[in-house]
Amino acid sequence: KPHRPSRMEKEKAMERQVLSCADALITNTPVMKDNFVRLNPGLDLEKRMVVIPNGFDPEDFEDIKPENKQNSRFTLTYTGALYGRRKPDKILEAIGNLVSSGQVQKDKILIRFIGSYKPDVLKNLIDKNGLKGSVELFGYMDHKECLKYMTGSDAMLLIEGGGPGSEAFYTGKVFEYIQTSNPILAVIPEKGAAADIIRKTKTGIVCDWADVKAIEKGFAALYTSWLQGENNIIPDKAEIARFDRKTLTGNLAELLNNICKNPV
Repeated sequence: KPHRPSRMEKEKAMERQVLSCADALITNTPVMKDNFVRLNPGLDLEKRMVVIPNGFDPEDFEDIKPENKQNSRFTLTYTGALYGRRKPDKILEAIGNLVSSGQVQKDKILIRFIGSYKPDVLKNLIDKNGLKGSVELFGYMDHKECLKYMTGSDAMLLIEGGGPGSEAFYTGKVFEYIQTSNPILAVIPEKGAAADIIRKTKTGIVCDWADVKAIEKGFAALYTSWLQGENNIIPDKAEIARFDRKTLTGNLAELLNNICKNPV
């Protein structure tokens, strides 16, 4: 529900005061920075604002030893919450279409949801799309245990719905997914910040969240690669390394040093 106009006006004025007075500004994604620069002409934000994104901790996976996966079914795993615009409707519809058309064998796929969601809603979607027996539902679990499920999968499922402002954000889980070394099927705004990261790191296939045909194509490509024992997703390790939190902390330290040396 939108806030009162008076509150929005006050918050906009407070935001502009911060943007005007700060020696430096940090934003989370390039899209957010572009929006700030575009919506605030005359404040010289292009020079004073830097992007320091979320990242990953390599230590999280130190004790998780990826084994040679011998899954009898192509296993696609989603972790996290499902709520609001983050819905599995389109991905389950797409997979259901592939199964009903014979492009994908139902007994050769397994989609896992781990986290927080409304079980009844999800079960209805599973039944509606003819996927009973091909989907497993788990609640929240210990993080280390969850990481084992992730690394033991054949691919990761990322879901983000569209809508006003959605292109500027991404969920931090994208970086954890990248660390699994599994290809990512990203059902997200195709021109958003998360899509940019996946394309730059070459870690998956981006399918616009509202385009069922594109999702079908993306899932089928990963499924076919698995059937053939191939891996067509070759990550860019140098690009991925930029999102190591130690590197990002170094970027922050450099920014603070520059401010101290050259105060505005």
